[in-house]
Amino acid sequence: MEIAPTRKLKVAFALIALFVAACGDGEGESTTTTTAASMTETTGAVTTTETGPGDAPDPSGEYLVTNYAYPSGGVTNLWPDSEITIVLDGDGTISGNAGCNDYTGTYEVSGPWIEEPGFDERKGQAFIVTDLSWTEMACEDDLIMEQETEYLAALQKVEHWLFGQGFSEDANALLLYAAEGEGLQVQASASD
Repeated sequence: MEIAPTRKLKVAFALIALFVAACGDGEGESTTTTTAASMTETTGAVTTTETGPGDAPDPSGEYLVTNYAYPSGGVTNLWPDSEITIVLDGDGTISGNAGCNDYTGTYEVSGPWIEEPGFDERKGQAFIVTDLSWTEMACEDDLIMEQETEYLAALQKVEHWLFGQGFSEDANALLLYAAEGEGLQVQASASD
């Protein structure tokens, strides 16, 4: 079996790094430090780029939700003439309007940024929403109230985020995913 040239190069660099780390400077124990440098691997048509937390894009901004996860599975659009907003502040505060009621909480992004092109990938960076609370005014329209409840439930399942195409023409939509197997929970486009 022939080894791809890019794999040969990676193996060579790994061996050189191990050799240098093993040799040390000749005085006492050797120490190896790993930085959050970018690592890219190409396998067939998929390119995986893994970088440290400082290299990830910044999700903060104001967004309009276009789709959310339906409780029985799949993703649905918003009801006509309804609007759900998300505001991600740089200080870790998430807030917005769920269609009728305002909500607020905290979010945390952590870990490496992992990117794999594709429609339904669950990569990106860890994104956890906590301490979510909302006002409890009754909506005039029962369908909007139901949509709001479903959206807030979907938001609480989110575990990863990335920018991508998703279900819209927006190639830079904010995509919020749940754990493996549960898929896309919320999709939103930047508000202008």
